[in-house]
Formats: sequence, structure tokens, C-alpha cells
Amino acid sequence: MHRLIHEHRDVRADRTSIGVPLPVLRPIDGTGLNWWMSMFGNAVGYQQVIGAAVTEVGKRWNLG
Repeated sequence: MHRLIHEHRDVRADRTSIGVPLPVLRPIDGTGLNWWMSMFGNAVGYQQVIGAAVTEVGKRWNLG
């Protein structure tokens, strides 16, 4: 997640450092995820980048 966010062209161009929290285990939801992440630091203006990264990671991994 951290890599996907920080390698995005907008984040790199702005030289922004976004605080990426650890995922929190929760019951499986309608999207099939059994985890969630919240409270990203310094994320104003990058919500779309973060949302895309969460979606991409969610397609590949669940917590075990």
C-alpha cells in the first residue's frame, strides 16, 4: 500500500509523504475485504490516489 501510494505520479511530483496506517482486521464486507485502513496522514488532496491503492490491494490480499 505504502509503495503504491508513494509511487503515484502526483504524490511523487509534490514530494508528499503520506502516513499509511496498518490494516485493521474486520468481518468480511460486501466487497470481500476482511480489513480496512483509516486515518491516513497528510492525505488532503490525495483521497482518490489512496482509494485507488486500497482497491488495488484489496483485489489481491486479505488478512489471514
